[in-house]
Amino acid sequence: MLEMSAELQRLVQLRRSPTLKVAYQDRRATLKARASELLNLVSQKCIKIQDAAYMHRFSSVHLIEEDQAPLYLANTPYIPESN
Repeated sequence: MLEMSAELQRLVQLRRSPTLKVAYQDRRATLKARASELLNLVSQKCIKIQDAAYMHRFSSVHLIEEDQAPLYLANTPYIPESN
């Protein structure tokens, strides 16, 4: 990331010249490709982290459900027993 920032600063310096050189266009294309690769990498890592977090949450909820006794009458009305 720091290397890309330094390269961007060098591009700004080249841009200030009255004519754009071929070197500027080459560096710009290289920097653009590197930035795209970096964004792809970050995106893939975010997706992996989100997937792992989802699976962890899913397994945690599943484990909690296994520990509890099933509520077979959860959807029926409560009728107290008469004494």
